[in-house]
Amino acid sequence: MTLTPGAVSRIQSTSRADVESTVADLRRYFSRSQWLADNNRYARDTVGKVREDFHSTGTFTTRKQQNLSHYIAASGTIHCIDGWGFLGTSLSALLRGDSYTAVHMAYYAELRAAMSGLASDGICVLNKQHASITRPNIAEKLPGSTATHEFAWLALQEWAGKPSVANLMAETITPFLIPLREWFASLPGNYKLQPVARKWVRKWGLDLRRMADNSRGDRQARNDVSYRPTMLLGQTPVDAGSAVRFVRALWRYCEPVGSSKFERLDRLLLRATVRAVFEGRSGNTASSANAEFRAFVDQLVDAQNFPSARGVSEAKDFLKSDPQSEPENILHIAALPITNHPHSHLGVIARAFLLLRISTGIIDYTLGQAGVSNSELSFWKDSLNTGRGISPDGAIPDPATDLWTDIAEALADIESFPTDAANDATYAKLRAEYERPIVQLTGLEAIPMWAIGSV
Repeated sequence: MTLTPGAVSRIQSTSRADVESTVADLRRYFSRSQWLADNNRYARDTVGKVREDFHSTGTFTTRKQQNLSHYIAASGTIHCIDGWGFLGTSLSALLRGDSYTAVHMAYYAELRAAMSGLASDGICVLNKQHASITRPNIAEKLPGSTATHEFAWLALQEWAGKPSVANLMAETITPFLIPLREWFASLPGNYKLQPVARKWVRKWGLDLRRMADNSRGDRQARNDVSYRPTMLLGQTPVDAGSAVRFVRALWRYCEPVGSSKFERLDRLLLRATVRAVFEGRSGNTASSANAEFRAFVDQLVDAQNFPSARGVSEAKDFLKSDPQSEPENILHIAALPITNHPHSHLGVIARAFLLLRISTGIIDYTLGQAGVSNSELSFWKDSLNTGRGISPDGAIPDPATDLWTDIAEALADIESFPTDAANDATYAKLRAEYERPIVQLTGLEAIPMWAIGSV
């Protein structure tokens, strides 16, 4: 399972400046409440028309190249929004005890997160006819004819290894309201975060690799869920109490704090990075009992411009804390192996969530660099809000982060659900008594409302 050398070269050479220029060109359509021109050739039947144009000599004109580049530029944001919607459907299935649908939808959320990230870099995943932006407002066919799922995984691996992607992640992950890149700027030797970023993306895209690799038989697992009677497959769902704990924890990682849209999650990512960097540099285990590690944390925190001594103390305490003491740590759940254990499918959901967080940050950054304001995106936010019923009041608040108030209320409501099976923690009780908070907590489309286009 490999890409052609030509495809690898093209993926490695895509330019963010070209993508941002193409995104900026879409702004003329935003004022008309649409993503693309009315006559964009690829807005409908994209795969069929791309196949026709790529294989008919002389028909892929400059106008069509522009149309396709616009399609790619718009698709990054839309794939991201769709990914959050799929993940919400996954949580809905999880809270009904339907583990197969939960896994199925989480896989497609993960796939959309990957497609969003790739599109933000000008790379378009189609059905064996993939494309990339090669100049501002120009797209061309990528060499090769790899199938969709295989290409998504192989392209994601190449994408994850690009220094520009690591730089984007380091810019858009903002623990304690400080970009990740600034946390390590004080280290000698111009420390690079590229290996950490590459490892994260490849770990969190695990399910894409599994489902693409037919030699391992994992593609058959995807087909079983898609086409076979699931009740004959024999997997036991996670208990209702564990499902509720997981959903509560996932949402708390999304709580916006100031300009940081995923503050608690970003702190976890910082701590994981700090520990990895320390262990890689020193060869010693990162532990609060290790004086060298404590000094390393102090050095990093003291180099930041915290506004108060309280913030310094809070950061040091958190970074020195033991991740193993946190039972609902999303990074640990994302590392769960693929087995028949009831909790295994939580790992798929967690990995999709983490990839979506990365793609969301990159999409938001790309729109900002292209000069797109939040007000220019109101056409799709208003439409999404109306169509999905995201805001109970019917209107998106200003700022959109105030949507968190509704989420916080739902979390408080579901807090009373017993998480011990001995105390009637059943799916029947969950459906009968907690319908309102469940509806709110499975509407993950609220997240891009405040996390994309926040300028």
